[in-house]
Amino acid sequence: MTHRGALPLLLFLSLGSGAPVHAQLTGAAALIPASMFGTFELTMEGATPRSPYPDGTTANVTIAIDGALCAPGLRIEQPFTKAGDTGTLYWSDADVGLEFSLDLDGAFTGFGVGGVNGTRYGTLTGERADATDPCDYHSRFFELAEASYPELFPESIFVLTRLTPTSFYRFYSSTGVFLGIADDVAYARGGPYVGTVVLGDVRRLVAGGVDELVIPRSEPVVFPAILEGTYDVSFTSAGPFAPLPAGAAFALALGADGELCLDGVTLNAPYPDPSDPRVVYWGSQSAGFILQLDLAASNGSALQMRMLSDEGLLLGTLSGTRSSMLANCAGIVGGNIDLDAADALFTLAEQLYPALFTASPLTFNQYDGTSLLRHYPASGVLVTITGTELYLSGGPYGSALRRMGTVDELTRKLETRVPGFVPYAVSITGDVLIEFANFPQIDRRVVRNEVPVPLPATTDTATLSAHMQQLLRDELRGASSFAFRNVVATATTLSFEVDIRSTSHIVATGMNRAYSLRVVYTKQ
Repeated sequence: MTHRGALPLLLFLSLGSGAPVHAQLTGAAALIPASMFGTFELTMEGATPRSPYPDGTTANVTIAIDGALCAPGLRIEQPFTKAGDTGTLYWSDADVGLEFSLDLDGAFTGFGVGGVNGTRYGTLTGERADATDPCDYHSRFFELAEASYPELFPESIFVLTRLTPTSFYRFYSSTGVFLGIADDVAYARGGPYVGTVVLGDVRRLVAGGVDELVIPRSEPVVFPAILEGTYDVSFTSAGPFAPLPAGAAFALALGADGELCLDGVTLNAPYPDPSDPRVVYWGSQSAGFILQLDLAASNGSALQMRMLSDEGLLLGTLSGTRSSMLANCAGIVGGNIDLDAADALFTLAEQLYPALFTASPLTFNQYDGTSLLRHYPASGVLVTITGTELYLSGGPYGSALRRMGTVDELTRKLETRVPGFVPYAVSITGDVLIEFANFPQIDRRVVRNEVPVPLPATTDTATLSAHMQQLLRDELRGASSFAFRNVVATATTLSFEVDIRSTSHIVATGMNRAYSLRVVYTKQ
C-alpha cells in the first residue's frame, strides 16, 4: 500500500483472464467471481482514528490468479470465510496485523480494511483497472520467457493457459512447447525439448531475467523426399469441436522441407514428438489446431494425418491419396504431375504397343525429385514425366531424353488408336456461378469444344458423370454431384443437359460452383 502521489506497481503481467482461472480454484478462493480477478486502483475512505492509513491514501490491490491478495510489499494467500458465511471473503496476515474483507454479493464495492483483532480501519474504494495480475511471479516468468525467447514461446491469442491448485502451464501450439511451473520449479517439454527438461527455481529465474533458461539445440526434421507432393484428402471421424465438417475435401501439399499447405494456408517448421522422432507435428496459430503425421507409417502414395486440438484432443482424421508429385498450395497446376492422368496414359501405351511398353512385376511408378519414372526392362524403355511433359529414353530411343508431347496430348492421340474407337467432337455450353467466402459471386459463361473424344458407352448417370468429370477435370475439385436431363441419343449424336454442383474446401472456407450446361457429342 502506498500513500497519495505514489506510483502504482509497474509490472503488469498476464496469465489469462479471470473466468477460466476462477473455475479451477479450490476452497474459499473458488467463491471469487470472475469479474473480481485483476488489479484495482483504490483510495482509502472513512478512515478511523486508529487507522494506519488516512483518507486519500491510494493503493493498487490485486486479486491474483491463485486467489491471493497482493499489493506492493504484501501478498496474503489462502482466503477464508467466517462462520459459514460465504457472502464475504477474508485475507489475514498476522505479521503485518492487517485483515482485508470483500463482499461477494453483487458488484465490487471495495475492500474492508481492519486489524486481525477485528478493529475496523476503513474502506478501500475504487474500480478494477486491469484484468491482469501484476504481482504474481508465475506470470512474470511467462512474460519474461516470451519476451526473451519468442522463437520458442511466441505470444498469441491461441496460447493456452491452465491453472491447477499446485501448478501453472502454457502450451504454445505453433512450436509444440509446454512451459510449466509445479511447486515453484519451472520445466519445459515438447517441440525441441526432448523429454521433460527442468529449467530451475521460478523465483531465481525471474530474479535473473530468465537469462539462465535452458534453450535446447533444435535440429530440423528430416522429411522423407518420398512424401513430397499434393494429396486429395477428406476429413473423417470429426469430433464435436472439429473446425471442419465431416466429409470436407481439399488439397493437402507436403514440401521437401516439411512445409505443409492446406489449399492456400501454409504451416511451417514441423517439430518431432519428444518421445518418438518418427512422429512430427505442425501447429497453426491462426486455425488453433495441430496436425500429427507418423512418418514411419507413410509410404508416399497414401496419407493419413490426425488433427488435434491444442490440448491433444482428437478432432478428426485427414486421409487420402497423392494426386501430384509436386507440392503446390493451389492444387494441380502447370508444373505438377497428375498421377491419375499418367497412369491412364501408361495403360493405353501398354495396350497399344506391348513390344515397347511390356508390363512386368518390375514395372511400377518411381519418383526422382520432381519427375515420375516408369521403366520397362524387357525393352529398356524409360518413360519420364516432368510437369505435364513426357519424355522417352532407352531401347530404340537412345540415351538422351526425347520429348514426345504433353500427357494430355498423347492420351488423346492414343485414344484414337484403340481398336473400335470412333471419334466424336463434344461441345459444352452454359453458365457457372462461383461462390467463395465473402467475395462477390462470379457468373461466368462456359464454352468448350474438344475433339477427338470417345462416346460414352452408356447413358447411365455413373458413365456420364465420369465423362463430365474428365472433360472439366481442370475445374472440378473436391466433391461433385451431377443431375442429367433431356438425354437424347441418335446414330450420330448424343445430347443432354446437366446441372453440376461442385464443392471444395480451403481449410474451413468452401468454394461452390454451380454449372448449368448443355453437352452435345457429334460423330466425326
